[in-house]
Amino acid sequence: MFEIKKSSLRLIEFFLLENQFSVKSKGISSAKDVEQFFDSYPISIDFAHQDTESDEFHVFVMVKVNNGKKIPGYSLLCNGMGIFELPSDTIEKDSAVYKNLKLYSTVNMVINHIRNIISLQTAFGPHGRYNLPPIDIGDLFAQKAEKQKLKNKKG
Repeated sequence: MFEIKKSSLRLIEFFLLENQFSVKSKGISSAKDVEQFFDSYPISIDFAHQDTESDEFHVFVMVKVNNGKKIPGYSLLCNGMGIFELPSDTIEKDSAVYKNLKLYSTVNMVINHIRNIISLQTAFGPHGRYNLPPIDIGDLFAQKAEKQKLKNKKG
């Protein structure tokens, strides 16, 4: 066992802002069907950071799973917000560590809270638990940056 070193990043609170969950069973005849459908669900995620005047900031994450209800099984939409604190007196704001904690770690933490909500909620559904798959967070940020770049070119 190893003693942990606590991070300077602190999750103050998490709020579930929106939660939609529906079930469409037509077309499902076996547990094997369910697994195949779960694996084929389209998943989309969006996120935003909002600074405040202090060392606190807000991170908003929206997760959509099979939200167009095109594939049988579950359709989910969860929108959550984390309130974080990252004291600038403990880490230099321009450092890579600060940016990594503020950007990547916070989005991961909010996604994990939403992942838990989805898992618990679907555990009581007729098709069993749905687990949000692991996410390539680097790719998610790259897509967000590319979208922002295109938006800036247009506007």
